[in-house]
Amino acid sequence: MEKIKLKPCPFCGKHVEIYTVGNILTKSRSAVIKCKYCNVTCEVAAIKFTTDWCRAKVIEKWNFRCVEVKLKDENERLKDLLEEVLLIYGNGFANLKQRYLVIRIKAIIEERK
Repeated sequence: MEKIKLKPCPFCGKHVEIYTVGNILTKSRSAVIKCKYCNVTCEVAAIKFTTDWCRAKVIEKWNFRCVEVKLKDENERLKDLLEEVLLIYGNGFANLKQRYLVIRIKAIIEERK
């Protein structure tokens, strides 16, 4: 099974642990990720699926961060804005402030990659 790295706790930044409950003989199975410092948990349970499936789903759920999705969307908007500005002005900017803004937008996009 492929080893997927868990992100740290989104609240305290500490290391988290994952454990599974149940096996092929039990009626229900679950996987739980828990931060032992602030007791935040994330759990996925299933009746029809295996503990491996639960484990993969809880890791996917835990590692998802809304902020990262938002940053990705913002990066796309910045790229679109930059393309629009370059189409309008080309390289002939009216003043240094406009040129600075374009350079700053490019830098923000690069920082977020």
